[in-house]
Amino acid sequence: DIVVPGIFIAFLAKWDAVKMGEGKSGSFVYLNTTMVAYVLSLITTVSIMLFFNAAQPALLYIVPYVLIASLMVAFSRGEFKELWNYIISEDEEPSTADKHTEDKKDM
Repeated sequence: DIVVPGIFIAFLAKWDAVKMGEGKSGSFVYLNTTMVAYVLSLITTVSIMLFFNAAQPALLYIVPYVLIASLMVAFSRGEFKELWNYIISEDEEPSTADKHTEDKKDM
């Protein structure tokens, strides 16, 4: 219930960071929106579980909440096509820890 939505939310956080780097966004709009949707989905799951007195699969509620919230933000900002086609590049700068490890290997 955490891993699959977590990967998607991490993708959206990266998207927000890219948009902030381009100067097109001033905050983590997608991340904040989907985190609110995630919390609302958990509240819905627990509420339904208590109302019907039966266990519920949380992903049944988490996935639609998170997807619909992120799609609503993308459509309202006119970024749906760009978000849909976005691929996280593997050509990014390595962190300083990675550079230090690579320097040791060269010795």
